Amino acid sequence: MPQDDYRAFLETCGLPLSGPGPIVLPTAGRWAPIRACGGTPVGQRRGLGVAYTEPLYVLAKDAAANALVVGPKPALSASDCRTGPANFLVAPADWPEAVAVQTCYRMRPRPAAGPRDGGRRLDIRFAEPVARPTPGQVAAVSDAGGRMLAGASSPKRRFAPTV
Repeated sequence: MPQDDYRAFLETCGLPLSGPGPIVLPTAGRWAPIRACGGTPVGQRRGLGVAYTEPLYVLAKDAAANALVVGPKPALSASDCRTGPANFLVAPADWPEAVAVQTCYRMRPRPAAGPRDGGRRLDIRFAEPVARPTPGQVAAVSDAGGRMLAGASSPKRRFAPTV
């Protein structure tokens, strides 16, 4: 990666990033543009260039407005999510009532219930709020013994905020 700059790397691969866009804090309005909204992941805290009374994190990206929605860390929590199409390793009918779900490689599996909608996607409801996964990360579902039950790309819809 050129100088450890993923934005430069993506551009050298012919993948242009979106241009500058506003940073929006729902309770305080809009701030000056950030240099490229498209290259800023959900959950990022550093490099936003915004001074505020507490650290701010990227909560969402508004592609239509090319804007970043930011907020304090508690607003980054979520209690549920819905994934993209899942790969089932065990038939959902054979799953235990309580399962564990991991949505980030650094995260330990967290207790969850009912992570299936009867279709190809997973509806995951965590027992306690977790940090909102970044879209495209994998949601891995396992039983109490660590046996993998399913995996899917997460999330494909917004999380229910816990704030």
